[in-house]
Amino acid sequence: MWVAVLTPVLARRLRSRRQESDEAIQRRLEIARSEIAICRDYDYIVINDVLEESIQVLEAIVRAGRARPWRQQARIEEIIASFGGIA
Repeated sequence: MWVAVLTPVLARRLRSRRQESDEAIQRRLEIARSEIAICRDYDYIVINDVLEESIQVLEAIVRAGRARPWRQQARIEEIIASFGGIA
């Protein structure tokens, strides 16, 4: 259902810019269709329809990514060491 709704909107936006050939637009639409079809597999989705909201969502994703355990591994090890390690 999403593909049927979003594809005409995206096509209209791309065509209104008048910056790409019809072939380039068709390629972009095919890529969008394939990406939308597997959207449930993504960790995050940013729908860029309202710029300010999209920016806020993207900033939140970046902040969340910085808090992932594997990114904090060195600090975690320091904290564990400060407690004498884990038995």
